[in-house]
Amino acid sequence: MQWSDIDFNARVITLPPDKHKTGYKTNKPLRLNLNDTAFDTLRAWRDQCKEKSPTGYVFPSPKTGGKLDNISTSWENLMKAASIENFRFNDLRHTFASRLAMNCVPLNTIREAMGHGNIDMTLRYAHLSKESMEEAVKTLDILREKIAETTLDAQGGQGW
Repeated sequence: MQWSDIDFNARVITLPPDKHKTGYKTNKPLRLNLNDTAFDTLRAWRDQCKEKSPTGYVFPSPKTGGKLDNISTSWENLMKAASIENFRFNDLRHTFASRLAMNCVPLNTIREAMGHGNIDMTLRYAHLSKESMEEAVKTLDILREKIAETTLDAQGGQGW
């Protein structure tokens, strides 16, 4: 990703088709909206390293200054320094999708946000927690109570 891919005014990253995984299939750019945390982090990173990246890459290779094509060593070092075990970089995508799904974000919106070409791929990423499933089922009780109240009101206090 290059700094020119980020529109700080619109708070959007736009990756051309050749810069994202599904672009070769769709030939469409990928638009990623930035929440406050991502926006503030990128802005702070830009301010911190603007002069260090003459090639325009947001995360340049520490060896060449050009395109960073592998983060395995950096990720492993980061996980070791943070004392985190059994956590892969791709787990971040699963967390992203799952947290959105558990907060009632429509699957198609999550699909778009992740740049997936089809909903099947999104379903592989969006996992619901046990608590989320329990809450979902509880909505049936809430609906039943609302229907009962509406029926009582319509029948002048008689049950259904």
